[in-house]
Amino acid sequence: MLKTKKAIIVLLLHFFLIGEGAYAENTQSKDALIAISNAYTANLSSFVHGQIHFEFAQSALPESPKAAGYCVFDKSRCLYSLVYADSDLLADARPVPGRAAGERAIASSLLTFRLLTDGKDTLTEKIYADPAIGKVRRVTQITPESGDAIKRVFLPLSVWNFNGQPGGLLSDINSLLDSKSDVKLIRLEKDKASQLLVLEMAVGPHQRTYWIDQEKGSIPTLVHAQSATGRTFDIINSDLRLVPEVGWLPFQVEYKTDGNVDRRLTIFKADFTTKPSDSLYSLTFKEPVAILHTRLKTRLDDRSSVGLRDLSYPSMKKATRVAVSTSPALTEPKVASDNRNSGRLYYGVAGLLICAILMGIYRWVRKWRT
Repeated sequence: MLKTKKAIIVLLLHFFLIGEGAYAENTQSKDALIAISNAYTANLSSFVHGQIHFEFAQSALPESPKAAGYCVFDKSRCLYSLVYADSDLLADARPVPGRAAGERAIASSLLTFRLLTDGKDTLTEKIYADPAIGKVRRVTQITPESGDAIKRVFLPLSVWNFNGQPGGLLSDINSLLDSKSDVKLIRLEKDKASQLLVLEMAVGPHQRTYWIDQEKGSIPTLVHAQSATGRTFDIINSDLRLVPEVGWLPFQVEYKTDGNVDRRLTIFKADFTTKPSDSLYSLTFKEPVAILHTRLKTRLDDRSSVGLRDLSYPSMKKATRVAVSTSPALTEPKVASDNRNSGRLYYGVAGLLICAILMGIYRWVRKWRT
């Protein structure tokens, strides 16, 4: 009996010690994750404004994903100019014709677009070849907020919009700290060879791993994601530079899909210390254009330039009120047909009710007479 009691005590003590060890390990992991998040946030939050010139290159994909040497970046390159401070942003992207060996210049497959936003209203100008009409098409309009156009503005770590929309590493760390999340920690340890901190996690059925440089703003130099089907996606942040009086930033980013580089971003000129003047936030046009302002439901005619103030408070000279449909589906014939069917159903039900009432009255009258 005494031996049994001792065995039980030893067993309980064993589980208690294991539990204490697991608790201590979880606490250490939590503290480490919070430290990474704080360092990463402090570094990127310092990039409050900037003027950047960079190249965005997209490879020409082959018919077979496994084809070797298909990263033909010179056929699809885009030069970006970016000016930002707080919610104000101006972006100008212009494709650069490439040239293959022994061939004439090849037009880029990337879209020409310009963008100006104050965080509330956004002017976008898109220029692209329309196969339907066989001509170059230009779409210029002002829409509420930033919309999907903002997604076209590439910059390492989304530094220009960091405070407005933190993502990537921070989102994953926040999910790991949330006990209700389906993101689970697999390992958090320092790699002896590279001296980088390795953060590996399971995101549902998928896995994601960060190699974090704690000496350089806790920026991940590599992000590796693998789906449940085995497909991989990598982000490689390289050429990390210390911007004086600001922080660390990668000046080149490569994106790989299944091991093949398909996108590359390279900064070749940047100023993150001088706040851009208001005069820089202006789009000019070679010829006057008509701009559709969807929020004001107005067409602004003969505009040669647009500044930040013009986005929310445009001049109403040469302006025409127009009907702007925010929900195209409402005008489709199908909806009208559905409405007609609903009306027919309503009248049918009403008719049946009237018939039932009349039949009841008829039966009551016959009963009363007898």
